[in-house]
Amino acid sequence: RDFVEAPSQMLEEWAWDYETLRNFASNSEGEAIPENLVAKMNRARHFGEATGTAAQIFYANLSLNYYNRQPESFELLPLMKELQARYSPFPYVADTHFYANFGHLNGYSSNYYTYQWSQAIATDLLSRFRSAGLRDSATARDYRDKVLAPGGSKPAAQLIEDFLGRPFTIEAYTRYLKTLD
Repeated sequence: RDFVEAPSQMLEEWAWDYETLRNFASNSEGEAIPENLVAKMNRARHFGEATGTAAQIFYANLSLNYYNRQPESFELLPLMKELQARYSPFPYVADTHFYANFGHLNGYSSNYYTYQWSQAIATDLLSRFRSAGLRDSATARDYRDKVLAPGGSKPAAQLIEDFLGRPFTIEAYTRYLKTLD
């Protein structure tokens, strides 16, 4: 399941790209969206993203630590408070029970980390597009043929390697996270 979100997370980048937007985003006079507006939109989009990523890391640790031990060996609230103090950018609010409203604990169980893992994969996949250009038709065709078309017929790691020409790494995602400072 760590691959399931990666294609859509990667494709979201086109919606924030000026060269893409200017082809269809226009006002009533037919004027393309201003480049400075897209730049402002992107700054706003990334505002607080580091905090959101830290919160995702807390959620991932909460789901993992609720499922990696015997249920009778811990209490939900104390463990949540411990993990929140360690990973969350936000302090615990007294008399709240976040875990009772964290719907992904049911269904995803310990696998909530897949959101961040998929983002790391998406960033690595996107690195090839960034090198060739987001609208490079040969790269897009390669992505279609090597990732989307085979779908579940191959392991995700193989699809990624087929497209990138190398195994997946977290280097692109690490570089991206450093820009959030």
